[in-house]
Amino acid sequence: ISPPSKAQIAIGAFFSLHNPPTLHGGGRLRECGDIREDYGIHRVEGTFWILDQINANQSILPNITVGYQIRDSCWYAPVALEQTIEFIGNSVLTAADLLTNSNGNRSRLAAIIGPGDSSITMQTHNILQLFEMPQIGYSSTAKQLSDKEKFKYFTRVIASDTQQAQAIVDII
Repeated sequence: ISPPSKAQIAIGAFFSLHNPPTLHGGGRLRECGDIREDYGIHRVEGTFWILDQINANQSILPNITVGYQIRDSCWYAPVALEQTIEFIGNSVLTAADLLTNSNGNRSRLAAIIGPGDSSITMQTHNILQLFEMPQIGYSSTAKQLSDKEKFKYFTRVIASDTQQAQAIVDII
């Protein structure tokens, strides 16, 4: 809990903490598989660490405390789509909220990080763009995501497949 004088925003994140579901004789299709001990947990721990660093350094975002909402996408589109709808819920943060602090000082969702898979990212973006929700890809490398007309609210922190291939050719 932070002082009421600080504006609060949250960053949403999709991480695959579990493997996709496996169907064993009548199992639920949207139940995630076994836990991914390294892959997803490292990303969650990294998120906690970096947000602690940002919140501790008031020269980065003065008078703003950044929180988080983390959801398990299970590297599976139906789960990620359900989680996208839950993210949106009552959490859409408008630019007016940021400028006027009219959100009642409660944590509101400002952007989504992930999911990690390009095809799932494209599907979740179809929902997120309806709410003009920024989406940041950490491992979605498909060339299609570079189409700014179709993926207006998407950006990535990793090079696209095309850029990676060109870099390999340049090196060779």
